[in-house]
Amino acid sequence: MDHVIPFNYLYQTEIFNIVPACIACNSSKNDRLPIQEIFERVKNRNDRLVIRKDYNHEWYQKLYETCLTSYHGNRPLFELTTDNLN
Repeated sequence: MDHVIPFNYLYQTEIFNIVPACIACNSSKNDRLPIQEIFERVKNRNDRLVIRKDYNHEWYQKLYETCLTSYHGNRPLFELTTDNLN
């Protein structure tokens, strides 16, 4: 399992922010944010989950953007490629 928005930023393990990940992908992502395309897929998945009452896309997007500007720094965003699987 992996935290979409890094645990070191959010300090929560909530279902809306967790995705299955193989060991190689989890290790290569480390504590980076995913690219926006992956993040959108997680938000769409969250629509189908029964999750916390106060969850909404706008709040989660703002959390992503705040993490990007105040925590992530100049590191490249995580993008799932076949290189991650080696």
